[in-house]
Amino acid sequence: MPNRRAVYGVFVLAGIANATIKPAAATITGNGWLHAMLNGFDINAIVWMALAIGIWRLWDEGTQACGVTECGAVMVASLGFLMPLASVSWMVLGTTCLCAAVLSSSSPSFRGLTIIGLAAVRDPVAKGLLDVFAEPLLTLDAYVSSLLLILLGKSVEREGNIMAASSDHALLVMSGCSSFTNLSLALLAWASIMVGFSRPTWKLLWIGGTILGTAVVLLNSARLSLMALSIDTYRIVHDEWGADVFLLVSTMLIVSSIYVGLRHAR
Repeated sequence: MPNRRAVYGVFVLAGIANATIKPAAATITGNGWLHAMLNGFDINAIVWMALAIGIWRLWDEGTQACGVTECGAVMVASLGFLMPLASVSWMVLGTTCLCAAVLSSSSPSFRGLTIIGLAAVRDPVAKGLLDVFAEPLLTLDAYVSSLLLILLGKSVEREGNIMAASSDHALLVMSGCSSFTNLSLALLAWASIMVGFSRPTWKLLWIGGTILGTAVVLLNSARLSLMALSIDTYRIVHDEWGADVFLLVSTMLIVSSIYVGLRHAR
């Protein structure tokens, strides 16, 4: 019988290829090879990192035999790749790996399958939730951001996901600036590195993830607050060097949280 790393290795690579080939082709056509590669073929670098960690763990630990029933289930699931939709391919890949991980939680390949599953479902699930719950999520962002401004002594008017801290400038919080997007990526980075490079307890994963998630939401809310102050601060934070500073601070926050988590896990 083939081992799990061979069966799932082929399945995972086929799923990733099917999910990325059309977006990659569109990015290459529009921006060229170099720009497309530097931008991860329009897929976030954290997702690529998590997939790489998961594949590495699966290859390293998936040496146990794969049963006939399991092989058949993977083959049936792979039929979902026939649909030329990236979101469907990600969901088929992710749910299959997560189901396999849950059904064999004592298996050495549990870590690799779990990380791959989380990385694969992150994009379609995050986008789906943001589409369905856009209004309450964006309203929550605006609410938290307006609270921060009020704590600083600013007078803020808010209606839904629109807030204004001055008479001549108002900020409309849109999906691209939602804390939910950054939150899902931060938690994916946290889970994939913690599970991939250590054996943390569930308590550590939940507590650390909650602290990191709260910090990410507050950081994004602080950015939105600055953008709502005036048109000048909006341009600096959104369009100029402020965007790079925000990215750097967000990265440092995630890296430092994971570092502390790994030290507690060992």
